Amino acid sequence: MSLVGREGEIAHIVHAIEAATRGRATVLVFRGAPGVGKTALLDFAEGLTADFTVLRTSGVNAERGIAYAGLHALLHRESEALEDLPEPARSAMLSALALGPPTMADPLTVGVATLAFLTRKAMARPLAIVIDDFHEVDEASRTALLFALRRLESDSIVGLLAVRDQPTVEMSSLPVLDVAPLESDDVIAMLRHRFELGSSVATALATRSEGNPLTAIELASNLTERQRIGVEPLERSPVVGQAAIELFRPLVESLSPASCFTLQLAALCPVPRVGLVTRAAEAAGVVADLAHIERVRLAERVADNIRFVHPLARSAVLALCGPVELRAAHRALAAVLPDGPEQVWHAAAALDGPDEDVAAALDRLTTTALLQGDPHQAYRSAARAAFVSAAHDTAAPRHLLAAQMAAMGGLPAGQHLDVLFEHGPEHLRPEATVIAAAIAAWHGDSDTLERIIADIDRIATIDAGAAAIVCGFAATERWNHLDLAGGEAVARRGFHLADGELALPRPFGSMPAVAYLVHSSTGTGFAPGDLLDDCTAVTIERAEVDVAFPLALSLIMNGRLEDARSYALEMHQQATGRGAVSAAAWLALVIAMTERRLGWIDSAHRWARRGGELAECIPAGALAISLSKAELAVIAALRGELDESRRLASDARRGAEALPSRPSLEIVDDAEVHCLLAEGRLADAEKLLAQRPQYLGGTAELFPMVYEHVDVLVRLGKPDAATALADHLDARGATSSPGHRGRMARCRGLLADDDAFASCFEAAIEQLGAAALRLEVARTELMFGERLRKTGARVAARTQLERALGEFERAGCRPWAERALTALRATGLRRSERPTADREPLTAMEEQIAHAVAAGRSNREVAAELFVSTKTVEAHLTRAYRKLGVRSRTELSALIHTERPPR
Repeated sequence: MSLVGREGEIAHIVHAIEAATRGRATVLVFRGAPGVGKTALLDFAEGLTADFTVLRTSGVNAERGIAYAGLHALLHRESEALEDLPEPARSAMLSALALGPPTMADPLTVGVATLAFLTRKAMARPLAIVIDDFHEVDEASRTALLFALRRLESDSIVGLLAVRDQPTVEMSSLPVLDVAPLESDDVIAMLRHRFELGSSVATALATRSEGNPLTAIELASNLTERQRIGVEPLERSPVVGQAAIELFRPLVESLSPASCFTLQLAALCPVPRVGLVTRAAEAAGVVADLAHIERVRLAERVADNIRFVHPLARSAVLALCGPVELRAAHRALAAVLPDGPEQVWHAAAALDGPDEDVAAALDRLTTTALLQGDPHQAYRSAARAAFVSAAHDTAAPRHLLAAQMAAMGGLPAGQHLDVLFEHGPEHLRPEATVIAAAIAAWHGDSDTLERIIADIDRIATIDAGAAAIVCGFAATERWNHLDLAGGEAVARRGFHLADGELALPRPFGSMPAVAYLVHSSTGTGFAPGDLLDDCTAVTIERAEVDVAFPLALSLIMNGRLEDARSYALEMHQQATGRGAVSAAAWLALVIAMTERRLGWIDSAHRWARRGGELAECIPAGALAISLSKAELAVIAALRGELDESRRLASDARRGAEALPSRPSLEIVDDAEVHCLLAEGRLADAEKLLAQRPQYLGGTAELFPMVYEHVDVLVRLGKPDAATALADHLDARGATSSPGHRGRMARCRGLLADDDAFASCFEAAIEQLGAAALRLEVARTELMFGERLRKTGARVAARTQLERALGEFERAGCRPWAERALTALRATGLRRSERPTADREPLTAMEEQIAHAVAAGRSNREVAAELFVSTKTVEAHLTRAYRKLGVRSRTELSALIHTERPPR
């Protein structure tokens, strides 16, 4: 097959296929207007894959509401290979594709199973995945496929996708090739190769088609013989773009009613099998006429299947059908399909009114989806069941369930909540209010939450528990704006309504207690330690992973960093085991926050990246993505990667301002202060610090740059301002926190006279060491050494500075290491640099894999943990061995064990 004018696209295809044959996975996304030639490119690529196993399918609009319909169309012929997958991937995949019993298979597990299947399939023979109209594939299949495709690396796989130029699916992080219209000369060459056209006619068609190949071909196909040779004038043609579907109208309208109905049946099937279409036609009293359909060039019979000449032909058939005809086609398919999700959805689409039997069948699909852990599919079936219910008393609980599933899946729930608030029974409205509050909190909708809180007294008279949970969500949203006083007031009200219970017996039952504990930690006092311990124990026991992130924040604000880290690690393991992707993302981020503060910078970097990657897998992940980038920006600044820090900070700031998220913005400012300090721009750093609110009490544990302000003022020669700030911090600080006591002792050491500073710094080192704040200890040793040098105590200064430099080098904090080295040289130490290993740095993935292997995990376990193939792990590990100069796992573990935080 030859293509005209597509030399650039062809070069990319050839490169991708050659890379796959060499064990390097490549994914290409062809994006363009309808008819521009995306399908032709996929056909061309498939023609180059004679030595590949080819899995090909096309998205079908009619199947977008059926979870995993696209994945089923792609993989249903691979049932034997699916059986060979290890558990739980095997059960998850078979359940998702309706080839096995329902399981608690969440979207993350199905994505991991898809990745496992594709990489295992490619071990025996290179694999090509070809999907046309990817934007029409159902959301569950898209999520699983994109999850897998984004994680392919050292695998013999090529992925080729085609999407419209304005798709509804996010294709970020995949290489996208925009398929442009052809040049006029290329259209002319293509037309004259296919048709016997006069030169002037070909030129006119090239102009009218505006470079769209399908438009040009269909225009030429519909010309009379006299028009082709230029004797008869051409008729006016439709414009290019979505209107290109109109080019198929004459062909569709030329069909007999029986042929048109047959084609409608085929268009509604993801895999239109001849036998199925023929039986459905007979069930409707129609004799299928496939020969006529082939003669008019709309579809062709290929073995046992019917294949449309172009995806637009399928779209045109459905677009040109009336609602009565479509319902009849759905009804015919429902009559002949075996019992299962596809049959139920066709039966539902055939309705023109309520039907309790169909609603009950949809209820069963909802139950199955819940067992599979798929809130998106559960929402679709529950929503459809609600709208086809025969009575209000059966519709209301279905609307409530649909709203709950929408909230879990990040989907709009407004129409269901409106029905419940306007027509639902009184006893369901408080639960609907809880869902509305949860959605508003997750999406930063302060106005909705304030309206709900204004009505909290009435809600409490009906259901005090629901009112308590609503208060918890409202307090969470106020925390997002760092409205500490307002958040504390509403959190206390919620905890009172819950009668001080740590876990109400309902969804989000721990929310009132968690919100109370978070906001109790923001002032000068602390949350009651026993209550905090009891709440963490309850949430672990009940596996309430959705409330674990704010509870871990409360532990941080209480100065209990190691407890926060241990708790977050435990809950992260529970979240990943249950497939709770959103909770796993947030918990990965809080682990990153604790490890950065504890001085384990490399590990913090890995967890922050992991949190961001998981957040990209969820619909409502923007807030977590923003926090991930903010954390990574601070880590990059600490490492001295200033350009990267500012790039990440810019991305994080845009996201945080749009949401909004004040905590993320504060962390972004931390990154900028670190960058300014690394550049020696003390005045600019002080100006930024002076503009920021002085978060005190437990909140200062989250935003400790307020203590850094004292050091900056001292270095700028402003002792009076530094003293005033230190007094302010001491008066309003969280005095029972060892982190606060250590930082305040350091501030006093900076300000003390020559007779008193040493005892202040020594006390600071003791307190910060007790809190396991390794970097804070090193920074204190640095400032202590600088002060000792100024007083002439050079030997003592070197001792402190050597310790600080060793810790900074261990942590990879280059700017602080450079400051310590400068101070060491000022003591008279005669060496240009401390000896360091001169080796090529590891990439982020190599670093993650090396540390996981050093921790004793097998390649298979590392692959499962990082969602990559074992071949990818092997490839990165080989490169890491080479860069580190080691030859075995034992040597690797011995080399990097000091970089691993205690587990």
